[in-house]
Formats: sequence, structure tokens, C-alpha cells
Amino acid sequence: MSTKPRYAVNSHFRRSDAGTALVLALGLLAVFAMLSVAWVDFMVIENKDTELDLAAMRAEQAAAGGVQNALASLEAAVAAGTSATAVASPIELEFPVYTKDLPAQNSLVANENILVKTTVTVTEESSKVNLNFAPPKVLCRVLGVSLDQARQIRSNLPRIDGSPASPEDAVSRRWLSNADELVLRGLMKPSAYAAVDASLITVHSVADPNNAAAFINVNTAPIPVLEAILDITPETAAAVASARPFESIDALAAAAGKGPEAFNLRQETAAPGTLPQELSFSPRAWRIVSESEVQHTYTDRPSKSMGSARVEAVVALDAQGASHITYWNQGRS
Repeated sequence: MSTKPRYAVNSHFRRSDAGTALVLALGLLAVFAMLSVAWVDFMVIENKDTELDLAAMRAEQAAAGGVQNALASLEAAVAAGTSATAVASPIELEFPVYTKDLPAQNSLVANENILVKTTVTVTEESSKVNLNFAPPKVLCRVLGVSLDQARQIRSNLPRIDGSPASPEDAVSRRWLSNADELVLRGLMKPSAYAAVDASLITVHSVADPNNAAAFINVNTAPIPVLEAILDITPETAAAVASARPFESIDALAAAAGKGPEAFNLRQETAAPGTLPQELSFSPRAWRIVSESEVQHTYTDRPSKSMGSARVEAVVALDAQGASHITYWNQGRS
């Protein structure tokens, strides 16, 4: 009976164990290598996301800064009595970006590779009809609805004649926070609302709903708005528009061919020859649109956009001439 040497068997097992250990080590090395690559990729993606998010935040701040810049200019124009010429061409602004790359740096350093550009556009809001304070005859004209429908819309809004609201009215009568609520609250059909010229209406031109006055500027109101508020024909409204600017109610009445007592916006208790409290000869509200973009600049290739934002705001003057932001919408674009 023959037997194999024990040392030969042990040698075989040792060689087998060594091979298994080598394969296992190589496998683990491959796994760690893949994990390392995945981790590096993950960190690159996270850094890129952080960079883009930071750029979007800078764009939002710059867009908001553009609104504040325009607001300061408007307040200065109102104080100087030049608000009628405050609406000009778009304002182009550039904001510097400061960074601190190294912990050892004691101060922020301007980053010349990042450029923040902002464009601000200002348009007059007080040339429009404010739906919250328009009587039925005006609503009838600007919304293209029947007088009965206009009265129904008015009955769902707070009273504008100064009468105290009943408990029931306080619940059912609410201001429009947006013109789209005419559809959302079932006051107009979507098809009828779609036909309305949005450039003629607003709900943001009054700073204080309890003291609404001088919120429609007849010197800049479009012809359809003149038709609605003065209760005149399109031809007469065109003649009124061509006779502007007005500085007195007598001049406005002469152009319209009727006195203020016959306007659709008439103040029942107003003294003869005075301007209805809703009307003004100067701007009282403005819409400010600020759009900002953050760009990464290069010396050897075109700039690349890293993020953008848009802020739209409406500012209105109260009876004392102080400005109030009545609408603000901010978002990344």
C-alpha cells in the first residue's frame, strides 16, 4: 500500500491558499479602486452643484439689488419732482463678486473670473385700471363683460364707497391679490379672461386700500383706459391722448367734452371742478423687472452662464408720498 508524502499535500494546499488570497486581494483592490473613482466623481458632481447653487444665489441677490437700485432712483425722482421722466431705457448694472479661497486669506478678494450682469426695466403701473377699485362701468369696459357681470364682480370685492362692511361681506368680499383670481374665484370664464388685454389692468397700484387715491395717471393711460374711466368714445379718447399732458381738470374736461361729474370714476362728494380722487396727473406706481445672470469668464473661450434669476416688483406711493412695495415675485430662471 503506497501513500503520498504528507509534505506534498500540504504544499498543494499552501499553493491553493496563496492563490485564493491573491485573487481576493486583487478583487478587494478593484472594489476599492471603483469606490475611489465613484467617490471622486461624486465629489466633483457635488462641487459642481454647489458652484451652480452659489451662482444662482448670487443671481438672486443681484436681481433683488437691481430692484432696490431702481427704487432708490424712483424715490429720488419723486423727491425732486421729476417722477414723470423716471421711466427710461433699461438700466444695465454689474455687481462685483468677492471670494475667499484660502483660510489664510485675511480679506475677501474680487474674483475677476465671475461676472454678474443685471438688467432693470421700469414701467409705469399707474397707467392701468386697478380692478380692486374700479366701479362696474369701468370693469365693463376693460374686461369686456356685460354690466350685470361687472356688478357681480364688484359685489365680490370690498366696498369702495367708504361704507362699513357687514360681517357677511367681510367673509365673501375679498381683494384680488392677482388678476388671475377672476377665473380662480369663478368671476369670469377662462375664455373671456383670455381675451382681456393684460396691459390695461392691475391690482397692485394702490399702497393703502383704506385710503386709495390718485392711482390712475391720465397723462399716460392708454386709449382704452381713457375710454373706460372718462366714459368716452375711442375717437374722443384718441383726441384726449393727443392733447396731453394735462395739468388741470378744466383742460381734461375740455378735451373729453364733459365735466368730471360725468366721468365713470367720479367722486360723488367732490367739489365742482375738482379731479376725481382716483385720478392723477403724475405717476404713482411703477413695475420693476430685474433680470440677473452670473457668467464665468475665460481668456481663451466665450463666457459660460452659471445661473440666472428674475425679480418682479411693484412699488406704489401712498397719500403722503412714501413708497411701498405692493408686489414681489422672485425666482431662478
